[in-house]
Amino acid sequence: MKNNDITSIIELIESGNIIYEKAINNMNDQRLVKTLFDIYSVKMCATMKLRPLFHRSTEFQDDTPVSYTIKARERYIDMMENPHQNQDALYLRQLKGVESKILLDIENLLEQDPQWEGRGKLITVKDEMKRCHKKINKMYMAQ
Repeated sequence: MKNNDITSIIELIESGNIIYEKAINNMNDQRLVKTLFDIYSVKMCATMKLRPLFHRSTEFQDDTPVSYTIKARERYIDMMENPHQNQDALYLRQLKGVESKILLDIENLLEQDPQWEGRGKLITVKDEMKRCHKKINKMYMAQ
């Protein structure tokens, strides 16, 4: 599956949300947890905005993971979770990478097809994802 179509972007956001869920459930700093929950909510809304932009064929569905990068981040977090590490920083570092990947794929799709009819909605979602990315970066830099 290509990482440059609307379906893969939705799946990429959803994959990243798994890491958000883990972070929300496991981080110690409640201020960070609240901010992550706010970002998570924005990302859930973004997937709902993007869903009407694609039509999935029931004949063929690709089960290939959307992004090995996201899956690798999930496994890394699973492996590294232990009481001796700063879990908050670990989660923020991984979420920072997730947000960068989502933005890159959205930008690639927008460049690929400038006349696409869903462009306006995707630009709106891109702006929302940029704000999420900035918040994650700010939290990460404060650690």
